[in-house]
Amino acid sequence: MMPSSFNMYKKILIPVDNSEHSRCAEHLGVIIGKTSQAKITGLHVYSSQFHQLRFKLLEEHLPDKYQHEEVLDYQRRVHSVLIDRGLELISLEYMKHMKDACVQQGIIFKEELIDGKNADVIIDLAASHDLVILGALGMGAVSNGTRLGSNSRRVVSTVHSDVLITRKSCELKNIVVTIDGSNYSEKIVQKAAQMAKAFDATLTIMTCFDPGLHSVVFKSLTEVLSKQAGKVFKFNEQKQLHNQVIDQSLENLYIQNLEKAQKLAEPYEIALKTELLRGKPYLVISEKLRDMNADLCIVGRFGMHRGKYACIGSTAERIVEVAPTNVLVMSLDNGVLETSAPEEPQKVMDGPYETLIWDDEAKKRLENIPVFARPMAVLAIERYAREHHINLITPEVMMEARNHYE
Repeated sequence: MMPSSFNMYKKILIPVDNSEHSRCAEHLGVIIGKTSQAKITGLHVYSSQFHQLRFKLLEEHLPDKYQHEEVLDYQRRVHSVLIDRGLELISLEYMKHMKDACVQQGIIFKEELIDGKNADVIIDLAASHDLVILGALGMGAVSNGTRLGSNSRRVVSTVHSDVLITRKSCELKNIVVTIDGSNYSEKIVQKAAQMAKAFDATLTIMTCFDPGLHSVVFKSLTEVLSKQAGKVFKFNEQKQLHNQVIDQSLENLYIQNLEKAQKLAEPYEIALKTELLRGKPYLVISEKLRDMNADLCIVGRFGMHRGKYACIGSTAERIVEVAPTNVLVMSLDNGVLETSAPEEPQKVMDGPYETLIWDDEAKKRLENIPVFARPMAVLAIERYAREHHINLITPEVMMEARNHYE
């Protein structure tokens, strides 16, 4: 039995601005802070320098009676005092509600009132915190506008700590974690299970694949490449292979990913569900989150197709943008790109079938297949092997599979 203690976070940063979503961040921050026994830093960033600059630019448009240097100088000093002290007082008022809530729950609380550029200050302080919690939209939100404010967008795409983007106040009882079969997402599942255990929540492990993508790719390739190139790559046979095999193989692969993730979460003895979706991942996942009224969606900062210069994966970034609920972006490597080679197709489990093993010569043969077609070839060969109860894939098995599908 896994322990119910939750010590994932020790230092939590919560920027506040008294907006609706900011109050959601305060609410969830206190819940997570109490459960994880974390220290909370409340932050309000104000910009007196911006107001001073704006006043300077407006000076020439003031009425004539103010257009004397001694009068302007006096007004500047008065304005400066009012702005500096006024913004500080506003910041203290913004902070009071969260401070009182932390004191009531026995949480160590520290407040930071900083003059500067909002996103820059948050990003700087995030480096010394495990988790940043901030509202999806701030005081500048407009109806029918974006679902993610500019400051939140900059923070979530830049910092290397975990980031929780908040949209609603709730208890964390209905948690979803998304996976794509990568090593990164498998580690995220274990962290999500730990969180679900701590909050006595139901955890739904969700994955999604897009069966229509390959059809679009094939159609594009057949329209662009010459007839000679088409013959070289055998696109007619590849198209037939796709229609007959790939869609089903993709589904099997994602079912397999779900089963593996479920086994990783089972030792935590929590209420578990799995969900296999089809379509554009960020869209159908967001729709499902709305349908099930999820309290929290956990996504890995990166997934299977991490780019060399990426700060956040494209699917995670879009889920943060459009999801109707709170989204926790989990990071595992503090921004350091792992340089180890991607997993090779050595061992793949699929339900009742034996473990599949690729010998060295078969793996070398894979390198002769064009990169864009290699994943589909692997799926087709492994499907052939399972159907014929073969657990060692050799060059001979690869040839048999090719002849079978041609």
